Amino acid sequence: MENTKKYNRKRTLDITVMAMVLAIRLVMEMLPAIKFGLYVQIGFGFIGAAIAGVMLGPWRAALVGILVDILGNFFRGESGQFFIGYTFTALVGGLIYGYFLYKRPLRWEQIGLAVLLVTIFCNLGLNSIWVHMMTQKAFTVIMPLRILKNMISLPLNTAILTVLFSNKTMKTLIEKYRV
Repeated sequence: MENTKKYNRKRTLDITVMAMVLAIRLVMEMLPAIKFGLYVQIGFGFIGAAIAGVMLGPWRAALVGILVDILGNFFRGESGQFFIGYTFTALVGGLIYGYFLYKRPLRWEQIGLAVLLVTIFCNLGLNSIWVHMMTQKAFTVIMPLRILKNMISLPLNTAILTVLFSNKTMKTLIEKYRV
């Protein structure tokens, strides 16, 4: 009986933490992005995605990524612009951040590796395919600016996440609430 109570309490805490991380990710996604034309934007969603990976692990972070993509489209009133490809990208990003940052030392090298893989596979890979499919623009048209943006954002995102995860308060929150 006592083990059941502990399990239920742990499960309730896990669900609560997932809901809080989901809310943080939604807020980060709602912050205005800096747009460069139609094909490139710099946003703050990567912070929420990395927090989900650190706090929840790969599979839960992937689930939160899927929910954030769907709910974000709904809350922004962009249901007509919903594209399942971006939902898949959110899933892959959650898996990458979760695999490389969950219960691992959060040093700049580890963070940089996670950001590099998200940049290559999600931003330059999958998202470029989705932009091409949706706009019918040639890769030679969309890729130069996307590559430049990601060359700039790679070290910036790494630095921002390194500073965030080295913060004493953030470390305490991670240790206390990581599921």
